[in-house]
Amino acid sequence: MMMFTWLKRSVWVGILFVVGLGVTRAEDTELGERMEEMRQAYKTLRATAADMEKVEANLVLVAALKKAAEASVALTPAKAAEVPEAERAQFVAKYQEAMRKTVTAIGRLEAALQAKDAGAASKAVAELGALSKEGHKAYKKED
Repeated sequence: MMMFTWLKRSVWVGILFVVGLGVTRAEDTELGERMEEMRQAYKTLRATAADMEKVEANLVLVAALKKAAEASVALTPAKAAEVPEAERAQFVAKYQEAMRKTVTAIGRLEAALQAKDAGAASKAVAELGALSKEGHKAYKKED
C-alpha cells in the first residue's frame, strides 16, 4: 500500500512539474489570439471569396480579418525574445512592415469584393496566403 501511495505522489509531482514549466503556445499570447482570428476568417474566405453570391458574408469576414491584422501590427511576436538584443528592434520593425503589407492586401480583397470582381478576389486571397506563409516562416516561434 505504501508503494502505491508513493507511486501516486510521484505521478502527481510529474504532472505538476510539466504544468509548471509554463509552456506557452503561440495561441496563448495576444498576438496568437489575433492570428487565430485571422486564420478562421481566412479559412472561410479562401473557400468562398470568388463566390459573388456570398459577398456580404465575405465582407463581414474581411472586416474581422482586417481588424485582427491591424491590431497585430502593434504587437511583438514571441520569436523576438530569441533574437539577439542588438537585432531585436530591426526584427520587430520588419514584422510590423510585413503586417502592414497584410493589411494593405486585405484592403485589396475588400475592394475586389465590393466591386464583385471574382478574379481579383481570388488573386487577393492567394496573395494573403503567400504573405501568411512568408510571415509565419520569418516571425512565428516554432512550437
